Amino acid sequence: AFRDRLAANGKKGKVILGAMMRKLAQVAYGVLKSGVPFDASRHNPVAA
Repeated sequence: AFRDRLAANGKKGKVILGAMMRKLAQVAYGVLKSGVPFDASRHNPVAA
């Protein structure tokens, strides 16, 4: 969904890859910093 949204906005492959890496790094850092186990429902919100 995230990749598809970026592609729909005209982003190219390497830009999409960079955005996905950044998102993954932010989630991993948050899990390490807080000590709270990963919860996919928090990081994959459903668009309203």
